[in-house]
Amino acid sequence: MVEVTVDITGYFFSRTVNVPKEATVQEVMAEAVAANATAANDEARLLVLSDLDDKFLNEIIVVHRGGSAKSRQVRDGVPTRQYDDGIFSFADDQIEIEAGPNGTSRFAPRDPNASRALAWQFYVYKETSEGLVDLSRSNLGGLRRQVEAFSEATPFVAGDDDAKYQVVWRLVALALRPDQLTEGRVALVAGLLEANSSEA
Repeated sequence: MVEVTVDITGYFFSRTVNVPKEATVQEVMAEAVAANATAANDEARLLVLSDLDDKFLNEIIVVHRGGSAKSRQVRDGVPTRQYDDGIFSFADDQIEIEAGPNGTSRFAPRDPNASRALAWQFYVYKETSEGLVDLSRSNLGGLRRQVEAFSEATPFVAGDDDAKYQVVWRLVALALRPDQLTEGRVALVAGLLEANSSEA
C-alpha cells in the first residue's frame, strides 16, 4: 500500500488515502470519494464525474460546509483566505487525444470550431527527503510529459511500500489551433511584430 494525497488546485480540498501501489489514478480518486462520503459537517465533500468511456475525468465537484473553503496558508493562526460555503464545480470541454504530425499525439476538442479547451490534468509527485519529485517529468526525462488517461495511469508501481505521493489536479486552458482573430486584432499583432523586428 502507498499513501496518496489528492489535492484539487483552487478548490481548497485535500484528502489522503491508502491504495495498492498498482492502483490507477482513477482508483485513487474513487477511494478519495469513498473516504470522503462520511465527512463531518465542517469538512468538504468530493465528487467526480467522468465521461461515458471513463478514460478522462471531466468534472470535479467539491461541496464546502461549515467554513471548510479556506486556504491552508495560515498567518497568525488564521487562514489567509476564506470563502463562502457552497458547491465548487468546474467541467472541462471534453477533449480527446488524436494523432498528430510525425507520430505525435495531441489534444483535440470535440467542438471542431474551438481554438482553446479547458482540461482537467493531473500531476503526480513523490515525497522524498529532498522535497517533492515530479514523476510526470522524471519518468520520461527532462521536460517531456506524456498524455495519459487517468483510468490507465499507474504511476505508483515503482514506489516503495512506505512511499508517499501527491496527485494534484489542475484545470488548465490549452491552445489547440491558431486563433481566428478579428481584423483589429490582426492589425495589432502585425504592429507588435513590426515593432519587435525594428528593435532587434
